[in-house]
Formats: sequence, C-alpha cells, structure tokens
Amino acid sequence: MKKFIIILICILFCGCGKKTYYPNSTLMKKKLEKLGYSVVSDTKFNEEYVGAHIYARKGEDYIDIYWLNSDEFFDRVKDSFFGKSCERFITMENDSRFGTIISCSTNKALNDSGITIIK
Repeated sequence: MKKFIIILICILFCGCGKKTYYPNSTLMKKKLEKLGYSVVSDTKFNEEYVGAHIYARKGEDYIDIYWLNSDEFFDRVKDSFFGKSCERFITMENDSRFGTIISCSTNKALNDSGITIIK
C-alpha cells in the first residue's frame, strides 16, 4: 500500500508520465487565438518551403514556428532566423513523433502555444 501511495504522489506532483508534446498548426492556432494572440498562418508548397507556418504575437510575446513536410528545406528555414533574437530557439529534424519543426519564440508564447518540453 505504501508503495502505491508513493507512485501515486510521483505521478500527481512530480510530472511522471508527462511527455514532450508539439500541437499541430490547427490546434496551436486555435489555442493562441483563444488567448488573444494575433495569428497569421499559412501552408506553402513551393520553392520557399513545404509545410505549415504560424506567426503569432501578443504584446511583446511572439512565436514563429514551421512544421516542414520534408527536411529538404530545413537549413533554408533555420537560416532565415539568423540574427533574430529568440528566447527559445527550437530545431527538430525528422523526429519520429513530430517530424521537422523549427521555432523562434519568447518563453511565454512558447508556453501559451501548447508546446510541452520535458527534458
């Protein structure tokens, strides 16, 4: 019984069982709009990149994120952030769960976006 209680406490208070999560562009757009962010989203299939993109801003907080359908454009999109000030810069290439994502944001906007990163 004591062991069960310890495991239950760990799950409830220690974050055990939580996993890294990146919402798709549709879910993130809805969440950010609900929180009052001004959101611009698009999907491109051209020479610039192939995938979805969201830029959202609320006051000083912002997130600029790409979900790429292919790693072919990874370096080009990543390099487009060169020189920009990002509190959180995330690059993930060919992840088995989330694919290829590149993001530049403030900490608050990252948290508001629904992204959960467990280290």
